[in-house]
Amino acid sequence: MSSFRAGIGYLVPVPYPIREILPDRFYLLTCRTLERRFLLRPSKEVNAIIGEWLIRAMRLYGVEVYAFVSMSSHWHAVVRCPRANLDHFLRHFQGFLAQFINKHWQRSDTVFPRRCSVEPILDSEKLIERIVYILANPAKADLVDSIDDWPGLSSAPESMHQKSRTFRVFDRTAWHKAGCPEEKRPYEKFVRLVIDAPPSWRHMSAKERAARLRALVYAREDEIRKERKAHGKQVLGVRRIKEASPTDRPANPKKSPRPLCHASTRELWEEYRAQYAHFLNLYRVASARFRDGETDVAFPPGSFPPWYRGAA
Repeated sequence: MSSFRAGIGYLVPVPYPIREILPDRFYLLTCRTLERRFLLRPSKEVNAIIGEWLIRAMRLYGVEVYAFVSMSSHWHAVVRCPRANLDHFLRHFQGFLAQFINKHWQRSDTVFPRRCSVEPILDSEKLIERIVYILANPAKADLVDSIDDWPGLSSAPESMHQKSRTFRVFDRTAWHKAGCPEEKRPYEKFVRLVIDAPPSWRHMSAKERAARLRALVYAREDEIRKERKAHGKQVLGVRRIKEASPTDRPANPKKSPRPLCHASTRELWEEYRAQYAHFLNLYRVASARFRDGETDVAFPPGSFPPWYRGAA
């Protein structure tokens, strides 16, 4: 599958990874804002927008969230999609999130210019590591000393501290049908953000899971703290984070290639590479037949037909 960008008088195809979304697999999601602008800069209002549309998308599409953090210029999540409908979840979450972030900042430009990165997580050890990675992200970025200090939305209160939070979910459709009355309370409800526990930890009590995750995250933050001290660095701090303009961007953004997958052993990685290559071959054969006009083409599990202009 390809997206397109403008060339000089023509369209240039830009390839991107074909997703294989399976109902029993975990995925690390990452999505960045336009030019890495601070459009998701933490505030009470921005956190409420993100929380509302994350909950709406989770409930609508049955997606399980195991970790989440919203940074100023991007967000991360670890999810599983029992209905194999990640594309619908992302379209709903990011589409409405972009719409209401634009409304908040009184702008009309693109918020998320590229597809969300979707990276498979292959085993329970790596799943825990990626959850810790997400929660230690603000410290790793030298923004705050700990996730407990991070002013943006994260799953740390639920998964590390057993806190229960609700977010306002507003029924805008019913409100508009009623003529947009001033009294909005009849059209709003407060819904709890549910963060799932890793399957390998479900034999533990909620208290034990929280203590285990705190220990892992705080140990990682301690390593980061030592690295920061060795290089003479300091954290940016909450005040400066909140004072940043949404049009600002990192001075020296880090870039790294997208991983094929996340696995705790080389053998698992190699096995996935071979399996994914086979999946791609099946997909390309099916896609070619579909584009040639066949209507009963069977695509490999975890995929769906490509869009093209001549499709019905």
